[in-house]
Parts: sequence; C-alpha cells; structure tokens
Amino acid sequence: MNEVAQVITVLLIAAYWGGAVFVDFVVTPARFRTPKVDRKDVNAIGRQIFLATGFVQGALATAAILTALIGGADLVAVLSALFLTILAGAGLGILFAMDSVRDPSRTPEEIEADADTLKSLHRAAFAIDIFKIVLGAILLAVLVTQ
Repeated sequence: MNEVAQVITVLLIAAYWGGAVFVDFVVTPARFRTPKVDRKDVNAIGRQIFLATGFVQGALATAAILTALIGGADLVAVLSALFLTILAGAGLGILFAMDSVRDPSRTPEEIEADADTLKSLHRAAFAIDIFKIVLGAILLAVLVTQ
C-alpha cells in the first residue's frame, strides 16, 4: 500500500475508532450522570450526539475506503472499512427506528406497548457499538503493521 495513503487511512480509521470509544465510554455515561437533567432531555441530547456521530463515522469510513483503494490496500483493509461504513449506517437506522417508537404523536400507552421493541433496539445499538470498537481496533492493527 502507498505509504501516504496508508497514513491517511490509519488517521481516518483512528478518528472513527476514537469517536466510537469516546462517545460510548465518556459522553454516554456523562449525560446520564449530569445532575438536574431529566430523562427526556438526556434522550434528546443523546439523539443529537448519536446522529452526528453516525454521519461523521460514515463519512470517515467512506473516506478510508476510497483512500485504501487509491493507495492499493489489500482486500482485508478495504472490506473492513466497508463493514465499518455499514455499521455506521446500521446505527443510524436503529436511531431512526427508535424515533418512530418514541414519536410524540403517539400516546404513552402506545409507547409503553412498544417497550420491548425499544429495549431490543437499545441492545442492537449496543451490539453495533461493540462491533465498531472491536473491528476498528483490528483494522487499525492491520493497517499499522502493513
């Protein structure tokens, strides 16, 4: 792989991975522990953070794919970056699905009836975040050791 392209790809994936780790391990716990902020506001703040993070991660992973392809990276690096892009998109899809469950036009009873769906969506989002962190770390290791 071209040395310049490799450095750029590593930086893009490092930013993707660092963002995932920072949001999951710093931002998310901090917003739930912030005093005098009610649950509704915490959810609204979280939605904005996850929305922005999802779009940024999608852009970073897409740029990494292009840089890796242009630089002549091996297939494993390109496919890993592609999978990171898919994970970012899946995370956004889950966020939008959560919005439809929490739609303000729905009655509290309707929202309560979908509590299991919301829990499942939260679990899916958590699993996607774990995959992002693990796959991002593996991809970084692969790129740095090439």
